[in-house]
Amino acid sequence: MPSSQNALQILLVEDQFLVADEIKARITTMGHKVSGIAATATEAMQLFQQKIPHLILMDIHLDGSDRDGIELAAAIRKDWDIPIILLTDHTEDMHRKRAAREELHYLTKPFTETALAGLLQSLFPEGPQAAQSRQSRMQETILLHEFRKDFDKLLPLKQVLRLQASKNYCELWYWPQGQEQPQKHLETKAMGTLLEIIEQKNATEDIRRVHNSHAVNMRYVEGKEGNELVLRDGTKILVGRKYREYIFGLLQ
Repeated sequence: MPSSQNALQILLVEDQFLVADEIKARITTMGHKVSGIAATATEAMQLFQQKIPHLILMDIHLDGSDRDGIELAAAIRKDWDIPIILLTDHTEDMHRKRAAREELHYLTKPFTETALAGLLQSLFPEGPQAAQSRQSRMQETILLHEFRKDFDKLLPLKQVLRLQASKNYCELWYWPQGQEQPQKHLETKAMGTLLEIIEQKNATEDIRRVHNSHAVNMRYVEGKEGNELVLRDGTKILVGRKYREYIFGLLQ
């Protein structure tokens, strides 16, 4: 049994309460910890954002969700290098083939502790320390919800270029890795709420409010013209009077 320092943090996604409780007990007996239990895809993304786990253990069937476990796992793996183990019934050969195409691992229910331990060993050959290092890097993310659309996405804070407040939503401009130009995301949360979340995560001090309706990532600032900041993409942002001394002081 691993020590408490070497225990893996596992996010469990299972829509059947009794089954989830049984799996949690099994994980705890093995010396690992369940960081949270989600019954739907939306809950899973929220818990994932609140505390990035070392591993996700996810049932394929998620009643009440707009996508199943394979689709959710593929969406997460598209942007995040995190191991995901899918749970499937022995009769679900079609789902196992889908999981294999997405290069996802799976366990057949009911599974034994030995089977799970063997899979964990293959997923973490360098031990829990490597998983904890990866978890620390991934913690610097923010969960976004597209305005008037029913899906969530996780975004690395370092990609955030700027935020602009609006009455009904917040415009968040971000710069995806490898892209020549930033992209715009319409967020359902208010700008003030997003800034509070960023501050609570204590992940970066680069994103600063520069105006009542604007915040910028200072690492993308190229210089200033008068009372405006010039960002890497050429955008100019007016710095509010009460913010100027502090913000312009950061540029010196």
